[in-house]
Amino acid sequence: MPALQGADRAATPERLQNQVLVETEGFAGRGGWVVDPQFLDQMGSPYLLAHGLGRPVDDATTDVEFPAIGRYRVWVRTKDWVAQWNAPGAPGKFQLLVNGKPLETVFGTEGAQWHWQDGGSVNISERQVRLALHDLTGFEGNAFISTAHHGQFPAMREHRPFWIPYRCLYSRNISNLFMAGRDMSTKHDALGAVRAMRTGGCMGEIVGMARIDVSRLWEVELYGPVTDP
Repeated sequence: MPALQGADRAATPERLQNQVLVETEGFAGRGGWVVDPQFLDQMGSPYLLAHGLGRPVDDATTDVEFPAIGRYRVWVRTKDWVAQWNAPGAPGKFQLLVNGKPLETVFGTEGAQWHWQDGGSVNISERQVRLALHDLTGFEGNAFISTAHHGQFPAMREHRPFWIPYRCLYSRNISNLFMAGRDMSTKHDALGAVRAMRTGGCMGEIVGMARIDVSRLWEVELYGPVTDP
């Protein structure tokens, strides 16, 4: 959820009028990004996420009219999806492009909680500006992440999340059958993570996306038969 506002000057009533708030769920072209409402209570509105199954999605774009030309400070509402587990990688990284030029800051790389990440300053020389969200990873990083609070698996010793393997979400002997939820056998250390309702819901979302991805990859009808390669 990017927001651009006047910067490097004292906040007077006149200058506050030159602030610009851009809510990404209202972008004219969403590209490969999708509207997500799961943190509506914290964000105050829906927002855009990049679900690309590991492949960067197409840019989301929109045109914005600024109240005046000049130098603006950029703040983007975001977070690092895996920071709460001290996991490396920041899978939700993206850039903000202003008239086709990316800002130097890479967003989604800091903070375990939603916050306004400082994107530095940008010079606006024309009132009509094209903004674009440019995905760098293809995944915002929360759908496969779950945690357990006991056990001696490496994930626990290293204080990082358990990752649910993709192979746990499709049948080993029935073609074209995908599953989600508590459909796998685990040791008790991992069961505390995979049995959670939110994890199950995220698995269902990924299974639906994976099914569409498979149909595109193998060029078959969405509900038609799939022959295992």
